[in-house]
Amino acid sequence: MNYKRFARITPRRVLSACLGRLFYQDRVDKDGNVAPPRPVLAELNRRLVERGLSPPWTMTKQECQDFWASRKNDEQSLGNRPVDYAIKDTGIIDFLHSFWTPEVGPDKTILELGCNCGSNLNALYKLGYHDLSGIEINESAIDEMQRRFPDLTRIATVSRGSVEDLLPKIPSKGVDVVFTMAVLMHVHPASTHVFSEMVRVAREYIVVIELETANCGYVFARNYRRVFERLGCYQLRSVSLTKHAFPAVSRDYDGCTARVFAVPRR
Repeated sequence: MNYKRFARITPRRVLSACLGRLFYQDRVDKDGNVAPPRPVLAELNRRLVERGLSPPWTMTKQECQDFWASRKNDEQSLGNRPVDYAIKDTGIIDFLHSFWTPEVGPDKTILELGCNCGSNLNALYKLGYHDLSGIEINESAIDEMQRRFPDLTRIATVSRGSVEDLLPKIPSKGVDVVFTMAVLMHVHPASTHVFSEMVRVAREYIVVIELETANCGYVFARNYRRVFERLGCYQLRSVSLTKHAFPAVSRDYDGCTARVFAVPRR
């Protein structure tokens, strides 16, 4: 959370900070197991966020965008540096490749929202997917992609900007598949139009691997089955990622839920 907003102590700010602590939910517990959602509070938080309401303890939309746009390869950005994403374990992509088969294969046109330095796209490229594109808000991440994955940058189209601004510019049914991986959880409640834009842009499928209960100042929990079925999508399948069920997947994704949706045919 951006605690600079609480520099001047007032009763309202103290109350907001206390509510933030009350509603805070981590993705795993102290033993590294997926943390069970806290009854009532977790569902109340998700309902608020899904309806586009911004709890007072969260960052603003602009603060969220500025945070992700400013991550660089420096100590201040530890935990979210593009250089670290560039060397991330690709077991999650092996999982994705298996999970979305047979509906999605190398013949599909694929758009990743929040592709960072392109490590996911590069892993897909090595698996034979060549019609790839992405949207990324962080210019440093795109620079890192060009340095680390020159072969990918020659075949992939990556646009720099926020998904809120760029998705509406893509033609309807412009790609076969839109996918995200731990990105929608950072989409601010004020940007709920992103989900209907995903449905508009995807010709066939939407695939998400996202946290659905964890929340903090810049992590917004949602039930994505509920979100996309309200927009006319049909869930084909889902699975929860845990260290016991998927030991080959990085522990960074424990607690995420993977879902495949067929978009409405119109």
